[in-house]
Amino acid sequence: MKPFEFGGEGGEPGEFLGAIGVVVSPSNEIFVAEEFNRRVQVFSMEGTYLRHFVTVVSADELDTMEPDSIAIDADCHLWVVGNNKLSGYVVQYTKIGHRMRTLYPSFPNNTFNGVAVSLHRNHVIVAENWKDYSEVKVLLFNGTVVRKFGKLKFNRYTPTRVATDSDGNILAADSLRGIVNVYNETGQHRFSFGDPGMHWIGSIGGVCVDSSGQFILSYGDDARVELYTDRGVHVRQLVNVNATNLTSTDGVAVGPDGQLVVTSLSEDMVLVLPHY
Repeated sequence: MKPFEFGGEGGEPGEFLGAIGVVVSPSNEIFVAEEFNRRVQVFSMEGTYLRHFVTVVSADELDTMEPDSIAIDADCHLWVVGNNKLSGYVVQYTKIGHRMRTLYPSFPNNTFNGVAVSLHRNHVIVAENWKDYSEVKVLLFNGTVVRKFGKLKFNRYTPTRVATDSDGNILAADSLRGIVNVYNETGQHRFSFGDPGMHWIGSIGGVCVDSSGQFILSYGDDARVELYTDRGVHVRQLVNVNATNLTSTDGVAVGPDGQLVVTSLSEDMVLVLPHY
């Protein structure tokens, strides 16, 4: 099976307005967080539209957010972070879109960008944005703060992306510097990696960890995806602008059978690589 793309700009099922966050379930369903249509769409690994749900934040079905990032926990519940004009939100949904709980930021005007779930600790990890900096927060599923660390300079053009590996290490993208900081589970900085010489400032679109513990980093408007070892040593390029129709690579996720799934905000498309 060759790499393929699906989607396109629009508001109908199978179309996108702001295809940004992505995650793949153990059963090979692709969940795409769609910012401007305020929904999550679900597809098969072949790109077939299955269903969607609106990203509500309360019992009021009109109370919604623009989703930004998405993760999945051990029970296949989805964790979606997003924002509206009032605040940022961390919302847990079932895989068919029933809202289970909503968590709120430390201060009402704060927003959220990245989200990841530590499967072995049952922690949800988020990037919370204050006025001029972003910090990593580790939460219990009920919203209790376990710890916070890793302050980074922030503006709305440089969202912080987060991921975690099976050892509990936490990755946080410093988009202003073009690198990813790696912390242990207690928040101590271990090392940094990435490409500070990239063409576009603030261009880290997404970060994830595969089943081998390797790091995968997408470089947004540089339209490329790079593979690194678990020590941050560059291995090879997985996607580049010359090999696809995409001019940006944003959200990035891996599937249970070694697939790579990448979203593109510029084209409102999803790219699937059956193997990488």
